Amino acid sequence: MNHLFGNKVVGFYVRGRRQKLIDEQFAELFLFATINRIPEHKTRLFLDNVPSN
Repeated sequence: MNHLFGNKVVGFYVRGRRQKLIDEQFAELFLFATINRIPEHKTRLFLDNVPSN
């Protein structure tokens, strides 16, 4: 694990309504977590698909 993330839980926020946009964000987050060696059990994913006003 990267020393910057130590014993921390890392949260990721994904926003969008189109599946293609959500999938692109998931791919970027997965790459980020892989590069920084953040284990899956130390991640949280927040998906916001509610339209804004």
